[in-house]
Amino acid sequence: MSNHEHTPPKFENDHDALVFLIEKYQFKGGWNAPAGMSFDADVEIDASAPPWAMDMALAFSLDLNCKDSPVFGMSMEYASCQLSRKGSKLILSRYWGDPLLSEGPCVLQPRALQKAIMSILSIKSPALGDVDPCEFTWTRDRDTGRFRWRPDGGFVLYDSEYEDITCNKTQAMKILKALRQPGMTNDRYWSCFKRIEYIQLYFSSLDGAYHYGISGTTKPEDITEYYLKSQEHCRP
Repeated sequence: MSNHEHTPPKFENDHDALVFLIEKYQFKGGWNAPAGMSFDADVEIDASAPPWAMDMALAFSLDLNCKDSPVFGMSMEYASCQLSRKGSKLILSRYWGDPLLSEGPCVLQPRALQKAIMSILSIKSPALGDVDPCEFTWTRDRDTGRFRWRPDGGFVLYDSEYEDITCNKTQAMKILKALRQPGMTNDRYWSCFKRIEYIQLYFSSLDGAYHYGISGTTKPEDITEYYLKSQEHCRP
């Protein structure tokens, strides 16, 4: 038998390597976030794990956090993953936070949303030209589970006379309802989350592209077959 403290065993595929890390060293996932020109990252694994296991776990964690998903296409500042076994299956849940709105998905019906926001905020004509971008932000209340307006974001909006446009809680919730109307956005970016915690809508001048971002926890995903076919990380 190989001395696993110094030399990794030979694995047939990434699935077997993951199972080994989970069973032998209690590997449960990890996180990563940008840090200057590089990134910060760490993994949840037993402190007794040897360096090769730590390195392999980190490689898996980065892959699991950043690999393409058919239901997700947002750029995030922070990502983490949780691994577990359910019988013979490998189950993955991911959390993504702090969406980069300038690179996020766009509203599919921007003119319809523009019309709704103008009506809700009683704007007769929007300011045009170079004005500061506006951010609507909603967070889920931990006690009630309902979304609430968070006005401490970047709400800076003006009308054509360059007068300040204000927004209260009731109006903000109506705007969120408009954003969630069928066909307004691509629902696949919402349906992948088991629990959505944070929503942002980003735009300027009420004219042009509306970007939005969501953070939250994804629905549990069976990754067994994916890693049975992969050999990217199982070789030292």
